[in-house]
Amino acid sequence: MLYEITLGIPLKYEAPGMAMLATSDGIELQLHERPPTPCDAGVAISFGVDDVDAATVVAVATTASIIKEPADQPWGERQSLLHDVDGHMTVLWGRVSLICVCRQASAT
Repeated sequence: MLYEITLGIPLKYEAPGMAMLATSDGIELQLHERPPTPCDAGVAISFGVDDVDAATVVAVATTASIIKEPADQPWGERQSLLHDVDGHMTVLWGRVSLICVCRQASAT
């Protein structure tokens, strides 16, 4: 599952049509079925990650599909936009300055 493997948020429980995830500090995230809509309008859940490109690769390998490839944004973030396996829009983002520092550190 995208959230477990890519983001490290473990599954707390699962039932038909829904899943509950729980962070280590007790925040619970519930994903549940809703009637389908004809477009991607609405809410996307966003997760800050250390390396957007690497997290995107892992997400796609674990059933997500790419809507927009990772790209630097004019407001100083790098983002990718995905659909998870259930069609939920998910954004992976990181600050461009932090990504540059991480890439420089890993190159040495």
